[in-house]
Amino acid sequence: MKKDFEVFLGDGTKGIKQELEKARQTLAGVKWGYETAVMRALNRSAITGRSEIVKATRRKYTVKAKPVRQAIRLEEKATYESLETMLTVRSTRLALEHFKFTPKSDTTGGARKPVKVAVKRGVAPKPIKNAFVYKGRILQRTGTTSTPLIDMTGPSAPSMVGNASVTSEIETAMRAMFLKRLDHEIVEVLRSGALANHWQKGGKIHGRD
Repeated sequence: MKKDFEVFLGDGTKGIKQELEKARQTLAGVKWGYETAVMRALNRSAITGRSEIVKATRRKYTVKAKPVRQAIRLEEKATYESLETMLTVRSTRLALEHFKFTPKSDTTGGARKPVKVAVKRGVAPKPIKNAFVYKGRILQRTGTTSTPLIDMTGPSAPSMVGNASVTSEIETAMRAMFLKRLDHEIVEVLRSGALANHWQKGGKIHGRD
């Protein structure tokens, strides 16, 4: 059964509430200032999250980057009214050729080399019974005859991302980027608010009317 994996970050997330309260107090005098800063920081953290999902998964597994990247969706983008963002990782089980395997050349014919696959890093490749490589695919006979054949599969992207150590790395990276961008966005909002007030009072910038 296919099961999605979700990565969520919002203004109710544990570990950032203290910083959010400080931001709310700092921007109290700017209309929509708090919402603007938090929204921008959340959406930037989602970009980091997508990148970190791929990197963290590949640090644990031998999977190629492309199938993991293709499984990621920005399910929810932060807005002024909804200060939360959510990434979803969705896929079926990935074909074994997306992982580390040997040999790379076709193994059809009489003198057939055993096909070995390593899904996790740091684990010795294991032989796959009745499997062979053909045009980059890892196939397996289900019986004693030439057919039927099945494509061998490994874990799905959601199951790999759901590994506790992988999830922890992703959430840590997203929180770190959020807090870093929040500081930047607070400064930007304050600067924009100061300029708006300046113009409302008939002010000038760089000595020009």
